[in-house]
Amino acid sequence: MALSSTGITTSLVGNAIGSSSRNVGALCSSSLINEWSKWKPISSNVGTMTLAELKNRNYGISILSANTPDSLVTQIKNNSNLGYKYNKPIGGANSPYRLGDFRNYDHSAAMPVGASYKNGDSVNVGGVTSSNHASYEKVLMGIENMDGGDSATYLSKDNLYTVYDNSGNKIGLKRGALVTDGTNTVWYSDKLYWWTTQMQKFKGKTVTVYEFYTNATNTPTNAYVANANDRFLALPEPVYTIQVKNDVPAGSKIVNTICTAKFTNSTNQYVSYEIKFSAVGATYRGGTITNVRAVLSKDRNGVNVIASTLLSNSLYIADETTSQTFTGQLYNRGGSMMAYLLIYYNNSIQFNTQLVY
Repeated sequence: MALSSTGITTSLVGNAIGSSSRNVGALCSSSLINEWSKWKPISSNVGTMTLAELKNRNYGISILSANTPDSLVTQIKNNSNLGYKYNKPIGGANSPYRLGDFRNYDHSAAMPVGASYKNGDSVNVGGVTSSNHASYEKVLMGIENMDGGDSATYLSKDNLYTVYDNSGNKIGLKRGALVTDGTNTVWYSDKLYWWTTQMQKFKGKTVTVYEFYTNATNTPTNAYVANANDRFLALPEPVYTIQVKNDVPAGSKIVNTICTAKFTNSTNQYVSYEIKFSAVGATYRGGTITNVRAVLSKDRNGVNVIASTLLSNSLYIADETTSQTFTGQLYNRGGSMMAYLLIYYNNSIQFNTQLVY
């Protein structure tokens, strides 16, 4: 709960930030202050802090900024891997300690912007083909506090990341990230495109990700062209270390099973089928499947098997291709009207369909 706008005392402030000190200077310069509160002690020469002065001083927060991502990373490294500086008062006429700066102070205010990754996260980049790129694209999107207006006691993304050009027009910002293993370095805007040749170089490595906001664009289809007006602004906590694995992403599959099956006549004695395996599409990566079988069953779980046939001991489907077509018939012993065709491979059911006339 935020402090009141009146009646601020050193005891109230000390209790709020968890300090035993009752000295104004010590409280205003304390490391226990939550810098993400909108109202807090900041460096300014005014006698009484106002909302207008807070805005003028960017709420006491200096976001690291550069014209290139490489320059920004250098600044971040030189700032203990933080993307901002909190400008506290230092005492004296030009930066006095004001106990009144704690009016409306919110010790529980959350960081206004969070990164897309966390330390120890991993990304799987194996199995890339020319059409399954969507499985290898990471949208850069972390928590962003929305602006609660002048009455809010916490800082928002818009409070800290509103940028204007030389004509006074607001610059639109998007997320970006730079990835490096110390030798190779790649950056993109909006997403990280792990399927690209440059990003595939990180397979099996530990990489560092630096996240930022930018008005520049860099994607596989819209390559970056440097401009003097480019801005790169660090996230508050922009640096994370992640593992790049040669595994396939969750949800990625070897092949797509394309199958039609139906009773051949009204007596239900036979079931005809046509089966193809395809590695074309955003989810499929191709590869080898083994013990490929078509099974006729009274249930979709293969408990009550009626008939089965081996299609292939081992079948390789190259990425972006479709295998040969398998056609045939299975004898529906007993003429069951309730039957399912199951496709097995790699020792489990991979597809099932209920029979129709």
